[in-house]
Amino acid sequence: MGASEGMIVGIDIDGTITAFPEFFSIFTKSLRKSGAEIHIITARAPDQYTKEELESIDIVYDHLHEWDFDTYEETSSEWKARVCQENNVTILFDNDLDICARVQKTNAVVQLSSANSLFF
Repeated sequence: MGASEGMIVGIDIDGTITAFPEFFSIFTKSLRKSGAEIHIITARAPDQYTKEELESIDIVYDHLHEWDFDTYEETSSEWKARVCQENNVTILFDNDLDICARVQKTNAVVQLSSANSLFF
């Protein structure tokens, strides 16, 4: 039984995975081996390119959530917070301060700054 077993981890793409692709490649593989469930939660519109990009940088995940601004009547920040709540995300990795503030009310958050630093 791994330390991550039962954890549900949410990870953003732009400014998060794209800022640290090697780290998140290793991290997602480690999480998977430990039994965690991995959700990629992005404000990108649904398209095949996102899946191809994640595959090209060797990111493993269980679920891909893409925000379609034509479908949802909420902001991307509100949508990400709702996705985290609905999927019982244990911790979210994201670079957007507004998203982190919204999600932090009910979930743990790791914010990545534009200076490529991690904040817990």
